Amino acid sequence: MLFFTSKAYNNELGIAYFAVGDYDNAFKIFDENLKNIKDKNNNLTINSLNNIGSTSFAKKNVLEALDTFYEVLEVQRSWFIQNFSSQLQPNEIEDDMLDMKSSLRAISYTLNNLAYVYAYMRDASTSSFFLETAVTINNTLHDSSSSLTEDSSSYSCDLLFV
Repeated sequence: MLFFTSKAYNNELGIAYFAVGDYDNAFKIFDENLKNIKDKNNNLTINSLNNIGSTSFAKKNVLEALDTFYEVLEVQRSWFIQNFSSQLQPNEIEDDMLDMKSSLRAISYTLNNLAYVYAYMRDASTSSFFLETAVTINNTLHDSSSSLTEDSSSYSCDLLFV
C-alpha cells in the first residue's frame, strides 16, 4: 500500500510517474523538489526524501534507499525536537498535539519503509525491529486509519509514500 501526500511542489507529478513505472522521471521530480526547498528541516523535505528513498528502492538501488530513509529519520528527529522541545502554550496545545501525532505517524511510515527494505535484503531481525517500532507508534496513536495498526507478528509491510 502506498501513502501519498499532495503538495504544491510537483509531488503529484512524481507520484504519477512512479505509478506508471517511470521511476527515472519520478526520481528527477522528487530530487528537483528537494533542491527547491529553502528550509531543509520541514515536512516538504521529509516527503521529498521519503519519496526519493521509495523510488530508489523501486529502481533496485537498495543501499541508496537505505541511506535516504536514514536521512529522512534524521530530518524527522531534528524537526520533531525543533518543534516540540519547548513548552507547549495553552492556547496551542490542540494544534501542537495534532502536529505531534502527524510527525510521529510520518516517522512510523519511514520506519516501515526501512523494515520493507531490510525484509527485501532478508535481514529479518532488523526488519522486525523497524516494523515493531512502527506498529508500536501507530498503536500508541490509536490510528485506526493506518495500515500499520495491528499486531506486528501478523503484519506484512508495504513500501509507503508520503
